[in-house]
Amino acid sequence: MRLSSYGAGTQSSGRVQLELAASLAVEGRDVLVVEDIVDSGLSARFLLAHCTEQGAASVSLAALLLRDIPAGSAPQPDYVGIRIPDGFVVGYGLDDGGLYRNWPDIRTLP
Repeated sequence: MRLSSYGAGTQSSGRVQLELAASLAVEGRDVLVVEDIVDSGLSARFLLAHCTEQGAASVSLAALLLRDIPAGSAPQPDYVGIRIPDGFVVGYGLDDGGLYRNWPDIRTLP
């Protein structure tokens, strides 16, 4: 699946847009949702609810990056790669309106 809440900006729009839907059946299966970054929690909440509504036996959340945000404002991943401070990050597949996605490392934009 591919979701977006940022569009071309560096601030979340507050709405999750489903850009590419998965065609896999999750009913009765254990599902691991893998996110590149969890910050506002909008996309993570959307995916967790979607899998649960589709009848998944269980749903876990993994995140490469977890932004340092106040507790309770986003679902807490079951598995975390790196905790990062607040700031907009790009590189290694993360982009700013389509730019910087191909950088080989993750950087914070000024």
